[in-house]
Amino acid sequence: MLHDLKKRIRHYWHDLYYNVVSDNGVKFAMTCKDVTEKIDLNDQSKTQLEKFRVKLHVSLCQACHNYYSFSQTLKTAFKKLMTSSKPTKTDLEKLNRELLQKYSKN
Repeated sequence: MLHDLKKRIRHYWHDLYYNVVSDNGVKFAMTCKDVTEKIDLNDQSKTQLEKFRVKLHVSLCQACHNYYSFSQTLKTAFKKLMTSSKPTKTDLEKLNRELLQKYSKN
């Protein structure tokens, strides 16, 4: 289950990054891959996901025009994900839509 969750989160942030702040897309994709691989598959603790969030938070916020607002939104999004006992694809899509509406460059 954690493996599926990791995969969904990775794809979610990867897609979000390319839609919102794609200037450093390749760098972000590599960071995301690297961080995801470091999450211990046997450790289902929220601490691992929090470390993942912080690393992605730094990558995204460096390229974001509105640092504080984006960091708060990102924190809220991950809090929702981590408090959900079983995050679904719909949960991720909803968060993606919210963030895209708020931060899309278009």
